[in-house]
Formats: sequence, C-alpha cells, structure tokens
Amino acid sequence: MGLREDILGFNDKQFVAFPIPEWGMEQTTVIVMDGVSRDKWEQQIYERSENKSKRSNRGFFACLVIGDSEGNRIFKDEDAEILSQKSGIVLDRILAEGLKLNKLRAEDIEELAKN
Repeated sequence: MGLREDILGFNDKQFVAFPIPEWGMEQTTVIVMDGVSRDKWEQQIYERSENKSKRSNRGFFACLVIGDSEGNRIFKDEDAEILSQKSGIVLDRILAEGLKLNKLRAEDIEELAKN
C-alpha cells in the first residue's frame, strides 16, 4: 500500500468513556470530532456570533461528540433541538468534556498558537 492508502486506512478515532448517571447510563462515549463535524461546529460558532443561527450550542455540540463504543456519532444534526431540551447540567458536563477532548478550550488554543 502507498502513503495515501495508509493515511486513509488508519483508524484515528479517539474517544473516552463518560458516565451520564442522570440519563441512566453508567457509560457513554465522548468522541473527538472528525473534520466534517469540526467544520460544522466552527460554522455554528460563526453563525451564532453573526446572529444568523438560533440553534442551541450545547445541544448541537452534544450531537457532534456523543458517540458509540467505536467512536462513531450516534446523533444527527437534526437532533440538536430535542437534545438541547435535556438537562443543562448534563449538557454542560458533556460540553466541558468534549471541549477538553477536542482541544477547543481557550488554554488549548493558546498552546496551539505557541507551536
């Protein structure tokens, strides 16, 4: 195989087990977003800053980072509205874990800028 095939065939999915006892789940999975999902998140942030989006940030982010045991998303983008109606406390925990895992916290971005 060539380099192209090696890169495309490499499984680079990363995820961590994450308990959500409030939802009756001892373990779910928070995943690292793939490039498509990350682009969607960045577009969401931009649209919210321009007052062009009414979509819930927490619900949409949860859709992008809650996955199965193999690191695949389990929610569709369209699920954001209904998911945003779940507990804000739980969504905040998912947001915090997802931001950390995806290196989207302010300190992560500052560290990237240094390199």
